[in-house]
Amino acid sequence: MTVADGEITSYRDYPNVSAASELTRAVFDRFLAASVENRWDDLADLYAEDVTIEMPFTPAGVPRVTKGREELRASWPPTSWC
Repeated sequence: MTVADGEITSYRDYPNVSAASELTRAVFDRFLAASVENRWDDLADLYAEDVTIEMPFTPAGVPRVTKGREELRASWPPTSWC
């Protein structure tokens, strides 16, 4: 998804940008608000139950792979952020 000036301008998996905007705007707004307001549980709720997040360039001590929404939830906020 690409956002410019608060509007979704492209969405890789859905060619109809205006329909994608209607379908994804609420989720994007929830994600942004939860991120900005540090509402970690709300943010984790936006991920699939079986999510896998891979971050190959993490610093020492930070897991490179997180599997599952509950593992993700348990990892937030990382202690290095506090």
